Amino acid sequence: MLSIISCYIDREFQKTSARACSSNFTRGFSVVAGWGNYYWSYNLSDGVVFYFSPAKAGEWLCLEFDLLDILGLHWGVHYLLFNISACLPKDITLLLQFASTERVLKEFDISYIANYSRPLVLQFPAPDSVPIRFVRFYIRANSVDAVGKWFCIQINNFVLV
Repeated sequence: MLSIISCYIDREFQKTSARACSSNFTRGFSVVAGWGNYYWSYNLSDGVVFYFSPAKAGEWLCLEFDLLDILGLHWGVHYLLFNISACLPKDITLLLQFASTERVLKEFDISYIANYSRPLVLQFPAPDSVPIRFVRFYIRANSVDAVGKWFCIQINNFVLV
């Protein structure tokens, strides 16, 4: 079950309940799709602050987080939590994907966050059978009105519980 909490993940909770937690994405973050279809820049000083501008509508941009580099792989986790805030176009598709090294394990449509103006903590159930290796955010600006405008998404504090 998905839950939304409109506050940041408490640091004490991270220390006492988490199997692993980190907001250091300097190792493990990459852009794996979107070349030629998006312009972007990012800052990794506290999580990732990612700025992007669609060059054309209807194309995909993918941000990938390698949890082996960020958190280490952990068996037996039940949830992945993270903080997210965004300034996104209204007509956007935003997918969250959990993947192993071999396949996609689960996918969630989180396009609804485009309608939230404050930071959120999102919690997602982790797959039982295989540890999550990659967390991916697929972004698609669907409207021509978004072309040439700049948007932002900020992600930090990955926590495995």
